[in-house]
Amino acid sequence: VIISKNESEFMTAKKWYLAQNPNALESDLEEVLIGNWSGVKSSDKLNIYLLKNNYIYTISYNVGLKQELNYQTTFEMMLKSFKLFETL
Repeated sequence: VIISKNESEFMTAKKWYLAQNPNALESDLEEVLIGNWSGVKSSDKLNIYLLKNNYIYTISYNVGLKQELNYQTTFEMMLKSFKLFETL
């Protein structure tokens, strides 16, 4: 998980992603809901981007040097149980 400041103050994770990846097609992105936070899944299905309180949260499945996804099911289960906590 990587947290970075939303410097340009994008309103959605999808708009932020498209600005960072100008060659990406909006139609290739999948809307996701992680807990109660909405975001977008990259076209390769290995990265989730969430935007909340002017921060971008990136959840990545890094395959490293491997050529295949050995833990795709584990990654999907992790996403289903992932919780982002907010301070009051």
